[in-house]
Amino acid sequence: MGEGTRPGGPRLAAEYALTVSYRTPATLTTLAEGVVARAGVPVLYPMTAVRDVEGCYRVTHVDAPEDAPTSSKENSPLWRAVAQAQREAEERLDREAGTSRGRVALIVGAQRARAWGADVDGETALSERVSLLSAVASKGLEFDSVILVEPAEIMNDGVGDLFVALTRATHDVHVVHSAPLPAGMEEW
Repeated sequence: MGEGTRPGGPRLAAEYALTVSYRTPATLTTLAEGVVARAGVPVLYPMTAVRDVEGCYRVTHVDAPEDAPTSSKENSPLWRAVAQAQREAEERLDREAGTSRGRVALIVGAQRARAWGADVDGETALSERVSLLSAVASKGLEFDSVILVEPAEIMNDGVGDLFVALTRATHDVHVVHSAPLPAGMEEW
């Protein structure tokens, strides 16, 4: 395929790596790079974040019986905790950005996305204040707040998917989980 971006696409004279993050807080870029490195995937182009947000990473552990990724949202303790985190994110945005301003993503792994009726193509990501998305559907998008559900499931889909999910927020990430967290996520 040569140096093209896609078959039949324009050829690039050089490859450029973006290494400065103007939108994602430093805590989140450091966390994402650390998780990927601990999974044995080298970070080819480490990022330097130009800003940080105090308290931008939170974790809520849900004591729940095994909540399989194929379980529905109804009567799920995990979903109730996600809904609470969503309410908190929306209340913060209402206070800081104005009523109904700002965007929130609820990001889940591929299996849970199907079971919970999530957007797997990113179609609602720009039209809705709150979007339930698969990690893949969130790629290339940004949100004020991200509620990340069961990161271990997302990591099972691919380490890169978890990296993407961890770096979508411009303000904060709130992890909601019942299963053990991937190495590096529990230390923050």
